[in-house]
Amino acid sequence: MVATDGVAICRSTAIRSCVLLLAVLNGCGDGAGRLGISADQKSTDAAESQSEQVKNPVPVATSSLSSANEHRSEDSEPPVAQIVDQNTPVATSISLPRFRLPDDRPSLDRNELLAEGLRIVESEHLILVTDLPLESVVELPQLADALFATLERRLGKLAPDIAGTTFQVTGFLMDARDRFERAGVLPPEQYPFQHGRHLGYRFWMSNQTADYYRRHLLLHEFVHCFLMCEYGMPDIPPLWYTEGIAEYFATHRLHADIAKSEFGILPSSVEGFEGWHRIAEIRRHFNQEPSVTGELADIVPLQTVLHPPDATFQDDSQYADAWALVWLINHHPELQPDFAAVAACRTERQFDDAIADVPEAVWKQLNQVWPLYLDGLHEADVADVQFPALTPLKPQESNGDNRLPSEFVLDVDHQWASTGLSLIKGQQIVIECKGRYVVEATTKPWFSEPDGITIDYVDGRPLGEVIGIIISADGTQTTRRIPIGSEKKMQSPIDGILWLQVNDRWSQRKKNHGTVTVRISAGNP
Repeated sequence: MVATDGVAICRSTAIRSCVLLLAVLNGCGDGAGRLGISADQKSTDAAESQSEQVKNPVPVATSSLSSANEHRSEDSEPPVAQIVDQNTPVATSISLPRFRLPDDRPSLDRNELLAEGLRIVESEHLILVTDLPLESVVELPQLADALFATLERRLGKLAPDIAGTTFQVTGFLMDARDRFERAGVLPPEQYPFQHGRHLGYRFWMSNQTADYYRRHLLLHEFVHCFLMCEYGMPDIPPLWYTEGIAEYFATHRLHADIAKSEFGILPSSVEGFEGWHRIAEIRRHFNQEPSVTGELADIVPLQTVLHPPDATFQDDSQYADAWALVWLINHHPELQPDFAAVAACRTERQFDDAIADVPEAVWKQLNQVWPLYLDGLHEADVADVQFPALTPLKPQESNGDNRLPSEFVLDVDHQWASTGLSLIKGQQIVIECKGRYVVEATTKPWFSEPDGITIDYVDGRPLGEVIGIIISADGTQTTRRIPIGSEKKMQSPIDGILWLQVNDRWSQRKKNHGTVTVRISAGNP
């Protein structure tokens, strides 16, 4: 007896058989009203007993150069489709679970692998075949299990396997690739790779010299297998997100108790994350030198990250930018609620629907916040990080958004804050700053005024100095940091919005106390 819409339905064996056949041949909904396990899926054991079979898919894979419309809780059930039998009253229906793609891994000839000097270590969710010494890899399957638990908690539980098996992938970690070639376990020739590649429930990766980055790359490929086992490769979110989310969860902190390892973290230092280099890669691609005239910094615009020129990433910096964007939308307190629905997305349509719900105003703000975020990005304790605010400063004297003079109060514990003033290229202004405040307070506070204190320097300028950046409305142009101090007469080098902050590291601002009064008026430089 099954209750559907409050009506009890008796299902005979014949009806159950028909329902099972429909589930195998047609599958179930993806939340968009589409029924059917996709036509490119492999046949299952249940379908093989019927007169028709689902055809095998053409394998598709992605490589790594380096290295849902609604979020489901950990305990929630996968989406279901309603399949109605024609002999059943319209008011009743039978709910069936959606299944993930069948496990496509060929069986391993363990004797042949051993004959080639290959070892196997395994856990519930990973079988790892490798030619590395066991002491170098013994913890990796357990780490994959810990990541699996995090992925299901953060991104939603996987749909079940129709055969009832547990999700598991096979990874090949290779130092001497010829051994794996002789054993016949390399991917097909049409799927070459340099560092890592996944294909269905399998992945391959080259050994990495750094222990951290070996783990990172393995976890990156494991995330791909997890996210693409339900709908396959032909229907996935855009490149920046698929690679960014894999990078995000692969960035980890290893614990002595492997099950307590952390994923999706911000490294607190370079030490312990050897080979990762994501933040260093981002920062070396733009000019960090301050500029009194506001020369351009050449920070990669957000739109370039969202719309890469190629179908696959061609450069390490693209992986770094994708990681940075996914990290930002997951941790910026004002952005995270608008992007929360993205976490449950597995298909392009689900992703597009979730992104379409993000207000246009948020995208405009993100165009501006993105270069400011990259400008301040450093390894740090995430609990101490301050983000650029989406809302502009409120003028104490307001004559209109673009009319001068305007006066603002700048909190010294805030990361970049927008004045809301849209400057025109060539426009001449005078910026005056007054105040006395504490920077990086410890047992003995350091007092600073707008010109800063030379006891310490941050990115080439005195700690506590008032500095500015001008960003075009679309985020395609960003100036370098402009020293302002107590007074600055300048000519705007571009059309853009003026942002201000007190010079400090983004992880130290919580130790700052006080305000700066800022007055901006028309004038000659």
